[in-house]
Amino acid sequence: MSEVLQNTARAHVDLENLRYGDNITGVIYLQVGDVHFPEPDWNDFPVIILRWWLKELLRLWHGELKSGESIECLFMDGDFYYSVSDCNGRWLIECVEGIPEGEVVVKAEVDRAEFMKNVIACAVQTLETSRTLKRQNHHGTRGRQNDGTDALATMIRRGRREILSQAA
Repeated sequence: MSEVLQNTARAHVDLENLRYGDNITGVIYLQVGDVHFPEPDWNDFPVIILRWWLKELLRLWHGELKSGESIECLFMDGDFYYSVSDCNGRWLIECVEGIPEGEVVVKAEVDRAEFMKNVIACAVQTLETSRTLKRQNHHGTRGRQNDGTDALATMIRRGRREILSQAA
């Protein structure tokens, strides 16, 4: 692991290559500095994963953890996750390869509001693209209730409400 502490972290989904099947699949990763974690072409389940991430990030946002605890934002496939903990009002993100005991690949200390805004924006774009794919595949807006889009929409609304209330 590089000992350099990065100062940027962004969620990324390749919207042009999302695929609609039993679940929505596509490339998703966390970019920390110039590192793409777990890798630049990581294919997984972005709708499900972004919902998980937002749920966990909101727990940390609300201060629901004990001092020194962190959340884990998982990828569905593989042994990869990133942990996030509070660090004097900023968030410390550590990308880890290997479950349960893994190696930190890269880490960053980021502004918590900026990171939340990025994950929410990424989730919104993924949700909109997923719903378009759903319509194009003749599933209508109510087809495939278990594709995760409704649950992701709920987490996006919660996240937006929290960010806006914090800014007020």
